[in-house]
Amino acid sequence: MADKPYAICLISPSLQMGGLERAMSNLANYFCEQGHKITYITLYNFEKFYKLDDRITLMEPHLDYKNTPKYLYYLKLLKYIRREVLKAEPDTVLSFGDYHNAWVLLALKGIKVPVYVSDRSSPDKNFGRAYTFFKKLTYKDSAGIIAQTRRAADQKKRLLGRNAKITIIPNTVRRVEPSAVVRKNYILGVGRHYHVKGFDRLIDVFALLNTDWNLVLAGDGGPQSQALRDQVDRLNIKDRVVFLGKVSNMTPVYAEAGIFVMTSRSEGFPNALCEAMAAGIPCVSYDISAGPADIIRDNENGFLVPDNDSRALAAVVQRLIDDSNLRMIVGEKASLIQDELSFERSGGKFLNTITSHISR
Repeated sequence: MADKPYAICLISPSLQMGGLERAMSNLANYFCEQGHKITYITLYNFEKFYKLDDRITLMEPHLDYKNTPKYLYYLKLLKYIRREVLKAEPDTVLSFGDYHNAWVLLALKGIKVPVYVSDRSSPDKNFGRAYTFFKKLTYKDSAGIIAQTRRAADQKKRLLGRNAKITIIPNTVRRVEPSAVVRKNYILGVGRHYHVKGFDRLIDVFALLNTDWNLVLAGDGGPQSQALRDQVDRLNIKDRVVFLGKVSNMTPVYAEAGIFVMTSRSEGFPNALCEAMAAGIPCVSYDISAGPADIIRDNENGFLVPDNDSRALAAVVQRLIDDSNLRMIVGEKASLIQDELSFERSGGKFLNTITSHISR
């Protein structure tokens, strides 16, 4: 329980399924458990996937996103953000969202409350010249910027100058209790069906394997859903690929999985990879521009493969399939990430950072 509880306002696009939303909701619950007063403001009234502690005040906009012109929606959003933050009377504000942080800072301009922002996608993401300029103007008004990786911090310094107030804090991961469940012979991929998640690449890799293992894809649908199913049919592996859809509790899925593979084209700091490692699954990932290399120590607690080299990735996965002892050794080392990214360490860093400007 906190000795001096703070009033903290957290701002997130929504509570729908997604890595950003998972990270923010986890922090909200952690701060609440520490005795702080939490107000959670979403920018869209989308279907909720993540559950907040009942003690947290949730504020959602009464705005029609689908039937409102985009420019008008964002103008209304500015008024909504300012009104709800003023109503919450916070000691500090933390906002997540590459597209939305600039709007939050604009909405809160002139309010004498420290506002911290954190972009959550790949530092290589291209927002276009106009929006990048908008971010550059508004981010200078923040009390501080939280980056997930060194690469992301360097990108922000290039954008804002070397004197930018940047703190590097990786995502937190919940501790996973040891499970007596026997692992099954399936390869797991987690995420929504979007091109950036690269499930088409994972399916191609799976088709190269010489195995009777299955491929299980957990995650809500998306614009790539039908194309992925067509790909599975075309490769004649339909009987060995399972689409689980949305899974509200991933714990038993992680407990049973034999191998976790991530083939994303872009990531900020992949939560699913962290959670799979915490669950003791041997993990393999493409070494994309940011994210996996900050988490996996190659050939120690997991494996990194040059991006888009499907045959090299298939060879590593095949090696794990054929060697149960290797799976056990790598999985045990992977599970130690729980200590590195614990709420006590990473969550505590978030709390200390966003309250550092508050005088008592």
